[in-house]
Amino acid sequence: MAEKIDQAQARKVAKYLVYGGFLVLVIFHISSCCIGERNSALEQDDDKVRIANDKIAWQEKSDLRRLTIEDILTNRNLFNDLYFLHSQKKVFICGKEIELELHNKKYKELIYYENIPSSIIVAKGDNKEIKIPISSYRPLDKIRYIIPKTHEPMLCIENPLGGNGWNARPKYVISLEDKHFFKNLGQVSGVRDIDKDGIDELIRYDDIWELGLGYLCHADAPGARIILGIEKNKIVPNISNNINYYQDEIVRINSEIKKFPKEVPREINQQLLSLILQKFLIYRLLGNIEKG
Repeated sequence: MAEKIDQAQARKVAKYLVYGGFLVLVIFHISSCCIGERNSALEQDDDKVRIANDKIAWQEKSDLRRLTIEDILTNRNLFNDLYFLHSQKKVFICGKEIELELHNKKYKELIYYENIPSSIIVAKGDNKEIKIPISSYRPLDKIRYIIPKTHEPMLCIENPLGGNGWNARPKYVISLEDKHFFKNLGQVSGVRDIDKDGIDELIRYDDIWELGLGYLCHADAPGARIILGIEKNKIVPNISNNINYYQDEIVRINSEIKKFPKEVPREINQQLLSLILQKFLIYRLLGNIEKG
């Protein structure tokens, strides 16, 4: 009788062991599948993260700090990563149809990088294009462009830097000559017919007293005009061909100085100093520093 009981218990234990082993195998299989699926999902997530990281690799601070304007203007893929087309319009200049496009930064974070222009103007025409960096954001309709009355056809596009100063609103000078169409000749401070001969002059201001010394505010700081010309597709000073203008300026300044009383009040003193310094700057342009 005891042997029968032992055999029954043994069979019962064996049965439980078989069932238990089978259950363990099932659980192990299910767990392996789940873990495999989870690992696969994690790998896919890792791939997504890696792909995302690759996509925004250029956003790394070290990479962004090293970018130059030339990099941005010449690398089309980089340009497309950084900017999006905001607006565009067509204009007719010197008998040519020119399309102007305004491209702005894609990401707000990019505003913290001064080496990356706020906007880019892309001008297209005659199967050519030129990219022009703009320092501060302006809607396309607010960006000023000028067609100077000059012997050479050209387009000047304003690049406002912000603030108030002699050179706070520089302008890119873009050639529209057939041989040098859409060549960037450089930047000027302004375009104006200063000698009243019907031809606009390209000018740049000598603002050393405004920026370098910081003693005079913009309103009182002298800004001597440097008349410019175009030579070999570059903007260069053109002083020698405008001697009469500078001599007339010296006569004008001397006349203004004579109007001041011998005892100059303190609040007028800066105005007198500004005139004296302006005359000095003109003499310096003429190469006569000693007289200045």
